[in-house]
Amino acid sequence: MNPISELIETMPRGLGIAAVAVVALVAASIVHTIVFAVIKRIVRDVKLVRYTRTPVLLLLAIVLGKLLFAMAFERSFLGPAAEAITVGIILSVTWLVIGLIAGADDLILRKYRTDVRDNLAARRMHT
Repeated sequence: MNPISELIETMPRGLGIAAVAVVALVAASIVHTIVFAVIKRIVRDVKLVRYTRTPVLLLLAIVLGKLLFAMAFERSFLGPAAEAITVGIILSVTWLVIGLIAGADDLILRKYRTDVRDNLAARRMHT
C-alpha cells in the first residue's frame, strides 16, 4: 500500500472520495494556471488560447482525478467509474479539438476583412 491509500483508508469512504476529488481539482487548477500563463506569453493569438482554456482544464481534472483515484483506491473500486472517466476524456478531447478548429477559423478569417471597399475575396472566404 502506498501512503495515499493508507491515509484514505483511515477516512470514511465518502469523505475519502471527496478528498481525492478536491485534491485532483486543485492540482488541475494549479497546473492549468501555470501552463496557460506560459502559453499566453508565447502565443500571440489570444482567441486560440481562450477557445481551448476550459476544455484543457476539464481534461486535466479528469486525468489527474483518474491518477489520484487509482493511487488511493483498489482497482475494484474504479471498475464502474472507469467507463465514465473514459467517456469524460473522449468528450474533453473532442471539445478541445473543436476549440482548436474554431480558433484556427478565427485566425484565418481575420486576414480577410469585409469592411474594405473591394471585399469579394473576403466574402468568399467568410462564406
